[in-house]
Amino acid sequence: MAYWHSLYSTEMYNELQTLKCDFSGPYMANASKACLGWLNRFDALVADVNVYDIFGICYGPEPNPQMYQNTTAKHFSSRDYTPWLYPKSRESANELPPCTFGYPIMDYLNRADVREAFHVAPEVGTWELCTNNIHYKSGSEGSQWVYEALFGKYRMLHYSGDTDGAVPTLGT
Repeated sequence: MAYWHSLYSTEMYNELQTLKCDFSGPYMANASKACLGWLNRFDALVADVNVYDIFGICYGPEPNPQMYQNTTAKHFSSRDYTPWLYPKSRESANELPPCTFGYPIMDYLNRADVREAFHVAPEVGTWELCTNNIHYKSGSEGSQWVYEALFGKYRMLHYSGDTDGAVPTLGT
């Protein structure tokens, strides 16, 4: 996605292909040391890119729109936007990434009346936007099974944001 949206050079693309870099799997466990070096170079290139909308900007009050913590930082890496992908990159991956409007959403979804309306059982924990408590399964089919189960029964659009660098189109 990043290459086809011109976020890095053909030289870097070719090197990643030559090294057969595999950034799949939870916490990029399959990536070699050389590939992780290239990932660090990529992080530096996209430090000012909003990973959730690579062509967009953060809207809101300055100096750090839509950010409710870490107001002294000037640049954010992909580690800041997607801390759950990197082992031990933050004290807590439950912190919200930059350019997200998460706290109002979390407040709403955790209200007692909303939880009751959605039939959320009382023993279910609070809703979080980002968490380390998801245990990813390598090789997962994502939501493709939902599409296949509903195909022919409902009119639907199966779409991933084409400028969202955090959630890839594959496995949506």
